[in-house]
Amino acid sequence: MDAEAALAWLDAIIPPQTGERLSDLQKVILVQVWLGRKYLDIAHAYGCTEGHAKDAGSQLWKLLSKVLREKITKSNCRATLERVLRKTTAISSSLIDYSRSPQPTPKLEDTNFIGRTEAIAHLNTLVNQGSKVIVIQGEGGLGKTTLAQQYLHQGFEFVLELLMAKETQNITPAERVVEEWLKQDFAQEPGVEFGVTLGRLKRQLHNRRIGLLIDNLEPALDQQGRLIASHRNYVELLRVLTDARVQSVTLITSRDRLCEPGLNVSHYRLPGRTYAHSTNSRRSWRLGGSRN
Repeated sequence: MDAEAALAWLDAIIPPQTGERLSDLQKVILVQVWLGRKYLDIAHAYGCTEGHAKDAGSQLWKLLSKVLREKITKSNCRATLERVLRKTTAISSSLIDYSRSPQPTPKLEDTNFIGRTEAIAHLNTLVNQGSKVIVIQGEGGLGKTTLAQQYLHQGFEFVLELLMAKETQNITPAERVVEEWLKQDFAQEPGVEFGVTLGRLKRQLHNRRIGLLIDNLEPALDQQGRLIASHRNYVELLRVLTDARVQSVTLITSRDRLCEPGLNVSHYRLPGRTYAHSTNSRRSWRLGGSRN
């Protein structure tokens, strides 16, 4: 089970019990805490203060404790949610009417990933053709982030993630992002100048197979699909990530197309998913839409 599946489950059970819904920041906190991130890192990624992130987290743990009727904290939330969900799944399985023909049930952890075999194959093809940076483009709610996380967490030494703030004025500068990656993930000191810092990151990417996720890029793009003037240093970061000599693969999720001249970036438009009914009335997933 992953954090996205847990969020889908919580979105289904919280409103009927409390009339509340998780805020965007609370959803980010849950996903990032699930991955072992600290409040300071979450605050930098989201574009808020550490104190604000802690306050939102405190309210989140109180809400989950109320809904699940047991103490939930930052340190035990993942283990507790996994245990409760396993128990819930086991109870549901015990209530199946075995007098009827058995129907296959999708695994809980695959809830947001069903029907994406073609998407995975397409990403594999692009990577095998030498793509270093791929933009997964599509409307909100299609599962772009889930697809990117599932893909990157298989076959890479480890994954670096950057969640863009939803508001342009809250976007973390590229310089700070790279500095944090070097210090926290590679135990390297950044340089005095951004170019030196990028060079040190590039050397790490030359020697290790690392996955990178830049999530929700569109707030950093202008109407032409270019990086906005105040964050042009992201172009320099992308130049490093698109270098043919790096062993890394970077996936970018965005509602809008990235149209930055001079960057060798591939695009994949994620098709929508719609339900279709087969002749035996069982539900199945059918992919629709077109690719770029």
